Parts: sequence; structure tokens; C-alpha cells
Amino acid sequence: MSVEAQIALRYLKPRKGKGIISLVGFISILGIALGVGALIVVLSVMSGFSDHIKKSIINASPHIYVMSYNGAISIDKIPYLERKVREVKGVKEVAPFIMAQAMLKYRDSAVGVTVRGVDPDEEKKLTLLHRRMVLGDWDCIKKGGILIGKGLSEQMGIFVGNRVSLITSSFRVTPFGVIPRSMSLEVCGIYDTGIYTVDTSLVVASIETVQRLKGAYGQVSGLEVAVKDIYKASVVADEIMKVLKYPYWTNDWIRMNKPLFSAMKLEKFAMFLILTLIVIVASFSIVSTLTLTVMDKAKDIAILSAMGMTPSRILKVFMYQGLFMGIIGTLTGLVLGLSVCFVVAKFKIITLPQDVYYISYLPVKISPVDVSVVCVVALIITLASTYYPARQAALLRPVEILRYET
Repeated sequence: MSVEAQIALRYLKPRKGKGIISLVGFISILGIALGVGALIVVLSVMSGFSDHIKKSIINASPHIYVMSYNGAISIDKIPYLERKVREVKGVKEVAPFIMAQAMLKYRDSAVGVTVRGVDPDEEKKLTLLHRRMVLGDWDCIKKGGILIGKGLSEQMGIFVGNRVSLITSSFRVTPFGVIPRSMSLEVCGIYDTGIYTVDTSLVVASIETVQRLKGAYGQVSGLEVAVKDIYKASVVADEIMKVLKYPYWTNDWIRMNKPLFSAMKLEKFAMFLILTLIVIVASFSIVSTLTLTVMDKAKDIAILSAMGMTPSRILKVFMYQGLFMGIIGTLTGLVLGLSVCFVVAKFKIITLPQDVYYISYLPVKISPVDVSVVCVVALIITLASTYYPARQAALLRPVEILRYET
């Protein structure tokens, strides 16, 4: 260790009769620790929210939808379209689906839902919805049953085995006039994606069931596509459009949820800037500490100068002192922040209203990149705050100091 660093460490130690300086130094280190800890906790929570919602969306829906401007695709064209889509680089799995908007009625209650008709076996390759079953069996939809979300089950008091009515906006002509198409179906399973809006609005059935419900025999809404790299879904979707061309169009999970992810990213950045102010405020305390130390150690500075220590080396002494304070505060804040994140993640001690925040507990995901950025920013701010008092120490004239001391 250099002489400058050894002197800086000695100045950090509390000394008899210098309680004020030691107290201000302790407060400076504590301020940095709290700032770093708060930043790590907040960024980890924001990353946890984003990661949880992304996983929940991917669990519940395919990565890409391929549909037609005509509103429906003949089932006869599906083999050709599947073959063309599979040729696109990055595509993993492809399967047809059909979608319908309906009113779900149970007893005296009714709510609007989206009914998605899928091939049960193919859907297992495209999404992880079959792994989110909490009651019933995924394959029961092969027998004409339907699956509903946990939120819808709790909201309307529907359980496995109950029969519900699905009423669509399409009509059929009967001897009694034109009436909406409807079917009475048995609820054979309940799933839980972790996203309240999905669990209260999505009904899953077989393609054949939804075709009968809509009266769209021999037709589907489009293709569901799974990709190898979920974060390249938009690129793959654009390539599919180039291959299929008009009248087909695509949409992917990134574009469909872009407003949500953009808002979360902006909020995370804003929280980072706001909480960085804590570290900046703490750095002012470091300026005060070092200024008091320079005034207190003026005689020592003069003696060191007289012994041949250059102004640049004296500047290093106080720069080291500020750096050591920053390192201690940053490491303390790092331990504090990671400890809080561990406790919150393991014990889920903070609960949330699921209908507002999508999930029932506070999610935490510690990102090494975020933690590294926080620590580096804290050290940079600390070093910047130490320059002025260190420079003032280097500019002190030893002759003037020693004259007044004698």
C-alpha cells in the first residue's frame, strides 16, 4: 500500500477529541450505504416485475400470431401456410387456432371473454399454459370441455364440473327469428397464469368447439408460432410477412405489449435517477468531512510538504480518503440491498392486490448489470465530491501554516 493510502486510512480512524469529524464521516458513509441499498432494491423489484410479466405473457400466449385481413383462413390452406412459415429462420413450432369474442353466463352473472380454440397436443409445444393448471386436466378440452382462469373462477364462483353458457356476436336463423349463437359447455379445468387480466378474460377450448360456437366450420383465425429466441419475435414476424405477403399479417408478443414494457422501462430509469440523488446528497457530506479534515490536519499537511511530499501526493491522500469512504459505503449498501432482496424474494413478506399489480407478491430479480452500474455510479459520485477539498489541501502553503502554528 502506498504512503498516501496509509495516511488516508489513518485519517479515517476516529481519534480522541475529534468526535464531530468522525460523526460527519459516519453519516456520509451511512448516506451512501442507504442510497446504494435503496437503488439495488428498487431496480431489483422493477426487474422482477418486468421479468414476471414477460414470463406470464409467454406462458399464456404464443410468440407470434399469423392472421388474414379477410378475417378467417380456410382450413384447406393451413398445411401450405404451415410449411411456408416453418421455412422461416428462427421458427420453432406452428399450429392453427381460432378466436371468438363471447359473453360467458353463469347463473345470474355474465362477463365478456375471449375464447381461444387450439389443438391441445400442438398447444403444448407452443405455450406453457398446460403447466399452469391448478384444477382439472388440460386434455379434457378434447372431449368438448373448456378451461377458465383462476380469476374468472373466483369472480363468478365457477368450479370444475359446472356448466356455463357462451354467447357469441354471430347470429343464426331459426324458426323463431335471428338469435345469437350460443352453447352450454362444461368447465373441465382451471389455470393460473399469474396475470389477473388474462385469468379473468381468456377461455380455452378445442378448435372444433369454437368452430361450432361461431358457426365457422372449416375455418380458423390463423396460425400460432413459437420462435427459438423470444426476444427476436418481432424480427421473425417481419420475415414471415415477407414470405406470406398480402392478405396475411403478423403480430408478436413484444409489439402487443410494447406500451406496458415501455412504461416499465421508463419508470425504472426514473427511479434510478431519483434515488441517485440520495447518493449525491450523501456526497455533500463527504465534502464536509474532508473539508473539516483538511482544516484539522493543516499542520500535518505542512509537515508533509516540508518533508518533500508534493502537492499532487497530498491531493492523493485526501482522494484516497474519500475513495475509502465511498468503498465502505458502497459495500455496506451492497450487502444491505442484497440482503433485503433475498428476504423479500424468499419469504414474500410484501403482498400486493393482484387486480392492480397483476401479481399477489413483490417480485425480485437481482441483475448483475444493474448492481454493477449502481456501485460504479456511487464510486464515481464519491470520487467527484472528494476532488475539491483534496485540491484545497494540496494548495495549502506550508510556510504560512507553520508560521501561525509557532
